[in-house]
Amino acid sequence: MIFRPTLLSARRRSAALLFALPLSGAACSDHADESVSDVSANGDATTGETSDEPDAKGSGFQRPEPYPGDPLAIAGQTPLAAPLSLGALTATAQGALTTDGMQVLAVNVDGKPDGAPVLTAPEALLAVARNDDDVYVVTRSGMWRRASDGKEVAGPRVNALHAADSGLIGLLGRAGIAVADAALDVEPTTTVLAGSVVRDLAFVGDALVIAGGPAGVQRVVIGPDRAVTVETSYATALPVTAVAALGADHVVAVEAGASIQVLALAQGGFEKVGSLEHDGPGLDVAVLGDGDTSLAVIADTDRATLVDLRDPAAPRWVASQTLGTNGALSVIATSAGVLVRGASAVTALTPALDAIASAIAVEPALIQIEALADLDAGASGVLMRNPGALPLELTEIILSDPRLTANTGQDEGEAIVVEPGDVAFFEIRVAGTAPLEATLSFKTNAVDAPNVSVPVQVNPARLKQGDLAPPFTLVGTEGELVTIGELMGSVIHAKLFNAY
Repeated sequence: MIFRPTLLSARRRSAALLFALPLSGAACSDHADESVSDVSANGDATTGETSDEPDAKGSGFQRPEPYPGDPLAIAGQTPLAAPLSLGALTATAQGALTTDGMQVLAVNVDGKPDGAPVLTAPEALLAVARNDDDVYVVTRSGMWRRASDGKEVAGPRVNALHAADSGLIGLLGRAGIAVADAALDVEPTTTVLAGSVVRDLAFVGDALVIAGGPAGVQRVVIGPDRAVTVETSYATALPVTAVAALGADHVVAVEAGASIQVLALAQGGFEKVGSLEHDGPGLDVAVLGDGDTSLAVIADTDRATLVDLRDPAAPRWVASQTLGTNGALSVIATSAGVLVRGASAVTALTPALDAIASAIAVEPALIQIEALADLDAGASGVLMRNPGALPLELTEIILSDPRLTANTGQDEGEAIVVEPGDVAFFEIRVAGTAPLEATLSFKTNAVDAPNVSVPVQVNPARLKQGDLAPPFTLVGTEGELVTIGELMGSVIHAKLFNAY
């Protein structure tokens, strides 16, 4: 059964609270129906206020207005036949592997089935993981099995399974962490971490970081004997349900029903960089891209939530994709977007970066100025269009030849701001009539065009019959923009006039 528990905002903590949280990326094992008391890392009970409304939000929480377009579109789906392991999903180069009853199925990046089942087992499967060489599963009876040769060893039942350099890591919820060698020569070693409910893990550079439930975010070390110890931790007010790496030295942590936090792995611990109020349970989180193009997708029980992490200090909510009764239980990144595991299907979602960003189109692509002798000067206009969804900012406008100047209408050092769907205009002027070639350059906040360079020609050689016309844009009588690319192959008659 899929349900959405009553969750609270970090701002509301005045009465005792006890609730059950699904495990991040978890399979439906006997651990999944345990109620977890919200206990802080120091053992003190966390208090909060309950609500009779199933989707109660913290005071002051307001879901942002959606962005234009469809920033998180469904690309495809693979139905699953009554799976027993509701959260098992592991990434491959071509997409993902997931469990469906007693099978391991391959799904491509478009969310479609990819060939025959990879593995068929004689009993129900709880979790699946893949390393460079093989596929591993854990069965409901607690057998850890290798797909290539069927070798197996008895161990604990897991909520999720992950492949590491030296072997396998199983997450056991409040029962801790189990570590096995990839050879499966001996039984997995189980370690219980005091105060932790182990729900998710992430490899952040050389560090292994776990979501420890009430114990917050913890950096752990696996010793030569496969025992796990906590090296350092970051306490949170509510249980941390999911973590993901953001580059080589940052981690994204979801504090259930309260916030998304971006933490830096600092010397001796974690350092908070930014946060965003978030009302979903955050069963799992995946990060797409790196650095300036990072986005996160969060599995929030009945929906997937897209968050913009391009500025780690200021995460921004972007959009949600409702997944109905199928739900969103776990999520992984792929080369084309994300795959979301639900109760009855794996769904491919494609985040559209253009739908949540500023963009720029400069017209003309080649600036040509005719400087007349009787005026001893000439000028040309430059148009900047913003077809994106966020305001576009232009700064540091530079002309490579001192005879050229730009009239932007702004004070020195002030940015030109172009609203979504709008156009900005400025003028390039030249002193004298001598032919020259130069470059106009400027910086923008557009993700795909941080630096723009446009060639400028003054009094270039005139076109002769048969020459190819340069690219140009004209403004129509209704304010519309017409480019030569739209008119290629047609006879063109352009009438230029001024209206006073």
